Amino acid sequence: MIGSDVAMDFAIQQQILPHIEGYGTNFRNRLLKLAEVLNKSYPRSAAELDRIIASGNEFTGSYSYF
Repeated sequence: MIGSDVAMDFAIQQQILPHIEGYGTNFRNRLLKLAEVLNKSYPRSAAELDRIIASGNEFTGSYSYF
């Protein structure tokens, strides 16, 4: 990854992903679409989003960064 991609990855992880909070199948589907985008260029953010999705799947479909 080049420097600007690394910086963007950190920015997404620290500034955008913490705002994730929602529930239900439709919300999960939106997170999966976001995961497709992040997996292409931003591995750190993609891993964090995978954690959010996995936790939400375990806890009755409620998805949150925290």
